[in-house]
Amino acid sequence: KLLLKISAITFVQLAVYYIIPYFILLSLGVTHVNVIMVISMHVLIVMVASLFPIPGGAGGAEYSFSVIFSSFIGTGSKLVLAMLLWRIVTYYFGMLSGLIAMLIQPKRIVTKK
Repeated sequence: KLLLKISAITFVQLAVYYIIPYFILLSLGVTHVNVIMVISMHVLIVMVASLFPIPGGAGGAEYSFSVIFSSFIGTGSKLVLAMLLWRIVTYYFGMLSGLIAMLIQPKRIVTKK
């Protein structure tokens, strides 16, 4: 029962993470995209970025994003904007959230013996 709950939560977490480029494309006026195709390409980008042994796959992630999504986004400026938005939401927002979570001191739980 616990395994099913954890699996469902993880599925939702990954679905939200992998659908982010789809909504970024929609916000930039790119409407001729298939959500399954965009999710598949984002999975591919994450796999390529994991090949680079540097934090966040910096460089490799951006390059693979620009190569893969250039077929959907016509202009270079929109492609750069989409890449920046994608990187901010998927990478830097997580780092900032982790920093805030680390700075918040949890209340100590006192147990009686």
